[in-house]
Amino acid sequence: MNKLLPLPGRLLIPVLACCLPLAVATAAPVASARTFRTNAQPAAPITGRITDAKGEGIPGVTVLVKGTSTGVTTDVNGNFSLDAPEGAILVVSSIGYASQEVPVNGRTSVNLTLNNSDQKLDEVVVLGYVTQDRQNLTSAVSNVDIGGAKKAPAATITEAIQGRTTGVQINNSGNPGQNPSITIRGLGSINGGSAPLYVVDGLWTDNIRDLNPTDIEALTVLKDASSTSIYGSRGANGVIIITTK
Repeated sequence: MNKLLPLPGRLLIPVLACCLPLAVATAAPVASARTFRTNAQPAAPITGRITDAKGEGIPGVTVLVKGTSTGVTTDVNGNFSLDAPEGAILVVSSIGYASQEVPVNGRTSVNLTLNNSDQKLDEVVVLGYVTQDRQNLTSAVSNVDIGGAKKAPAATITEAIQGRTTGVQINNSGNPGQNPSITIRGLGSINGGSAPLYVVDGLWTDNIRDLNPTDIEALTVLKDASSTSIYGSRGANGVIIITTK
């Protein structure tokens, strides 16, 4: 004769059966989270020094962990320090030097020598009353290729400039003895004039029509706020600096 379980025991069996799937579902995410933490690579401190071909430290070099926003810049001696995983790749770059990608490979110290790039950074620009290297210049300045103008003979200085630099518009009035209309980067004022300031061998002038293009050694066009900072309100429409031979 079969024995019947007491009433409390019969109610307990269905309750346990319902709780079993919940227990399995709850345990699964815990296992997944545990696996993720195990596979993640911890970041370790990495130090190093970036030098040039002469062995001197390069300041301001950007050292970036590839694929992330983690990065630093070198100090005045070219030293840097950052945290990166052992399998990371460091992207090292600086203006005037060829960029390099360096695998960490578990190292805690990375020293690197950057080579000069092929960019034209040794060009000298006449800026106001001084000359400055192109690599140290951040303003909108254009050097007109006077050598190219000599290959295509021009009767006036404006013909030598036209089409040889961006942002400069030249319109000839056609009237004898009148300066052509030169506009740099568009009109700055509706009612005011748009003519730029002309500086010939350090002297301000309003007349350049008598200049012989073959007598010009260098011609520089200042287009933005750098002209105003040097020449004041007279340079608000830009400045054309001419150096004769």
